[in-house]
Order: sequence, then structure tokens, then C-alpha cells
Amino acid sequence: MKQVTRLLLLVILVTAFFLRLAGIDFGLPHLYHQDEPIVVNHALAYGTGDLHPHFFKLPPLLSYVLCVIYVVYYLILHCVSGVSTDSFAMLFFKDPSIFYILGRLFFGVLLGTASVAVVYRIGRELFNEATALLAAALLASCFLHVRDSHYIYADIPMMFSILMTFSALTDFTKQRKDRAYWGACVWAGIAVAFKYIAAPIALPLAVVMFNRPQSGTNAARRVLAGLFVMAATYAVLNPFSFFDPSFFVQEIRQQAHSESAMPFFYHLTYSLFEGGGRLVVCVGIAGLAWGWFKTPSLRWLFIFPIVFYLMISVFSQEYERYAMPVFPFLCLSAAWMVDRLAKVVRHPAHRFIVLGMAAAILVFPTLQKSLQVDRLFLSADTRTVAARWIESHLPANTVILLDHSFFSPRLCQTKRQLEDKIAAVSQNDLQRQTKIRKVRMMAQASEGKKAFRIFYLNEEGLDRPSFTMWSPLLAPNVEAIRSAGVEYFVRYRYPGETDFFERFMRDQVELVKTFSPYKSPQKIFTEDNRAHVALPFLSRELFSRLSSGPYLEIYRMKSH
Repeated sequence: MKQVTRLLLLVILVTAFFLRLAGIDFGLPHLYHQDEPIVVNHALAYGTGDLHPHFFKLPPLLSYVLCVIYVVYYLILHCVSGVSTDSFAMLFFKDPSIFYILGRLFFGVLLGTASVAVVYRIGRELFNEATALLAAALLASCFLHVRDSHYIYADIPMMFSILMTFSALTDFTKQRKDRAYWGACVWAGIAVAFKYIAAPIALPLAVVMFNRPQSGTNAARRVLAGLFVMAATYAVLNPFSFFDPSFFVQEIRQQAHSESAMPFFYHLTYSLFEGGGRLVVCVGIAGLAWGWFKTPSLRWLFIFPIVFYLMISVFSQEYERYAMPVFPFLCLSAAWMVDRLAKVVRHPAHRFIVLGMAAAILVFPTLQKSLQVDRLFLSADTRTVAARWIESHLPANTVILLDHSFFSPRLCQTKRQLEDKIAAVSQNDLQRQTKIRKVRMMAQASEGKKAFRIFYLNEEGLDRPSFTMWSPLLAPNVEAIRSAGVEYFVRYRYPGETDFFERFMRDQVELVKTFSPYKSPQKIFTEDNRAHVALPFLSRELFSRLSSGPYLEIYRMKSH
């Protein structure tokens, strides 16, 4: 039986690994995830010697670890081929692919797969092999976990750290060794250092200690000591939050303003149902309720997902990733519930068949979504296809107007436009020299590539672009567009789009080419307007697609 268990676990882990590995190079060398560049750019900036992140809306641990990975990569290249620091930086500007793949492999593929193994371990120690295997299979195929394991972001490493906390607490409840408890406190501090919303992890640290037979004053002291270890771990990993407290508080306040209360069932019906499957979530909730009332000794395990869900109901955003930490616990409770129900079948062989059928029913819907999102990761994004068309059909120096900085094709700007960006950097900008060096290296890296005169439509009325590279801006009127000599206009289609095109541009242009990610030629707009960071989330949107990316139209300006 042990050999069968090992084989099944191996199959689950290998499946988890390849589900997360497939399409790991999506989009590259272009960047189609809105948050990844924030992490990567900070990691590279630490190479200048300044370890202050100058950004606390996301804790810096993710970028610190990524910086270590880049240092190791640099040392390997330096030892093998004598690469200098300037040459290393130029590698990034010429093609950042390997830098993103390294981060995605470590934070997504490896830690995502390792999370599945940790869930198995927790399930085996607290319940039994059947529960452990089913829980691992559920997390291995969990759509949201698979999709976000393709990204360089804090959610997967945070969840891995949370699971390691509970793995250590499991050892503590079984062996009563203080070393396991302190280890759990350290992992809890690491979890918060990856993402602040992991803070409720402190609650099970307290509950598990007070559940000990000799609870009381001694337990209270140990809890305080444990919370101190957790806080100290966080402080070591995010030291500048203490060295620069005023800026840290300012950043946290700004981030807090973007958080708000959500409808209580929002993350249930959207984030959880779509992210892991309705049936898994419903059975998991039933398992949580059953465990809470029937097995009080395990409340230290069940209290975290309950409190965490309550927290994101009153303080979060609409993004589905906020509910990510709840999934492993729903996988465990759902697997436990199924195993308990299967025990009604007394014959071992029949019980095994029942468990297998239940596992298939639970796993199939979310596995189907995971396979579909992998197909999209492996496909060519519409922005990439559009850029290739432009490069092959339009001459160099063609004047092109893009109506969106992120959802438009990535095209090289002319050397003159890059020089203008340098001149536009303010003398009072604290990052002036860094920005100038970056633009110059981009200009050097783009030598030999086909370049176009690119403008960005300024419908928001900005005085200056949000980022240096998103310039120059053009006012949304025909006169300004004509004066700039615009020859082609790339339009991004989205729900709730402004009436600018219909009012001012419709009679000025003629359609040349469309790039659709959809199976149906009639479909234009996404049905998942909330998932705009990278790939879609809703099932009906996901399965309506042949590729990733937005619906794009390219228009030629009519002559006067």
C-alpha cells in the first residue's frame, strides 16, 4: 500500500509541476503582467547598492530574494564567461526573458509545487493518507493556484510560507517540541514579510499554544514570545520599514485607501467558486463546519481560513488573488469530508473506488480550467501578433498612435524619441540619473531593431506620463493627431470604452487589420472586466478564447 501511495503522490507532484511549468515564458520578451515589472525592477535596482526599496505597498522580501537569484546568475556568468556588471545589465535590456523565467520558476513553479507537497504532509499527519492525497490533488489542479504560479508575485510564496507555518504547528501538536513552535513563528514572520495580509497567521500561533494541557499564564508568555519571534523575523526581512518609518506609514496609508469592504459573498462566489471549483469549495466549507464542531482539537487549523475570509470581506480589493490563502484549507477540509463519507463503504476495494470517483468529480472542473489557461499561456498574445504584423508590413519611422500603454503592441521607439525622454526627466527627480541610464541602455539595446515614432493617446488629461517610457502623449483631438503626423492608430477594445473613437476618429480612419483572441468572430469585449492584470479568470471568458491578450484593431489614417 505504501508503494501505491508513493506512486500516487509522485503522479500528483509531477502533474502539479508541469501544470505550473507549461507556458512559463508567456509573453516574453514582452511583459504582459502589470505587477511583475515592479518586482523585477526593484530586484535589479538593489544591484546599485541601495537596498532601500522606496516602495512599501508590497513588502520587499519578494524582490530581495529575487535579487539574490540574480546575483547567483551573475556570478555564474561572470565565472564562466567574464560578464561585467554593465554587460549583465545590457542582457536585461536586450532581452529580459531569462530574468523573468528565473523568477517565475522559483516563486511560481517550485514554490507552487512545494506547496502541494506541504499540503500532503499536513493532511497525512493530521488525518490519513487518503485525505492527504486527495487534498494534494485538489491543490495541484486548483485553477487559481496554477494560473498565479506562472507569475513573479507575492501570493504563491506567501501561501507556501503559511503552509510551512501550519506544517510546523502540526509537528508541535504531535511532538510537543518547542523547536517546532518557534519554527512556526519564524515561518509566520516570513509569510507577512511576503505580503501584509498574511498577518492573521498570528491567531493559530496563539490558539495552538492555549490548547496545550498546561495552558494559562505560561502559555500566554509563550504566545507573546512567539509573536515577538514572528515580528522579529518580519523586521529582519523588511528592515527599512523601521529605518524609514514615516515613509513606510505613508505608503501603508496610501495602500489602505485602495482597500475597501467587499460584499460578504463576493470572494466566495467569484474568487473561490471560479478559482477552485464550486463543488470543492462547498464540500470544503462543509468540512470546515464539521471539523469546527466535531473536532475542537483542530480548531487551530480551521480558524485561519475563517478569520482570513472575514478579513478580506471587510478589507481587500476585487482581485481574486486575495482569496488565495483560503484554498489549501478548503482542499484539506474537502478531502477530509470526502474520506469520512467514504468510510460508510466498509469494503476496502469498494471504498477505494468511491474515493477515486469522488476525486475525479472534484478535480475535473478545476483541472479543465487549468489546462485551458496553460493553452493560453502557450499561445501567442494578440499584442505580440499585432507587433509582428506592424513590423513586417509598415516601414520604419511610421508614426503610430496607441490608445493604451499596457494593452497595446510593444514597439521600439526611434532614437530621437528616446533622447527626448532623457530631456524630459525633471532636474528635481530623485531617480533622475537612474532613469537616464535606463533610457540610454534601452536605446543601445534597440540598435538594429525596426523603430517607429510612437505616441500615446492622453484621454486622462495627464500633465506628464505615469512612467517615462509611456511618452510622448497626444491630446485626444483630431488636430493634435494630424499635427503629429499620425499614420496609423491602434485601438484597444474593452467594456465601457469612451466615445472618443466614435465621435472623433471614425470618419478619419479606415480599418486595416483586427487581432482577436476569441473563437467567435462576433465577440469583441471581455466578460471578465475585473481580471485585467494578466490572464482571464471567469470560466466563460477563459473558454471563449483561442489566445491571450486583448481585442485590437489597427486603422490607417485617411488622407486630408
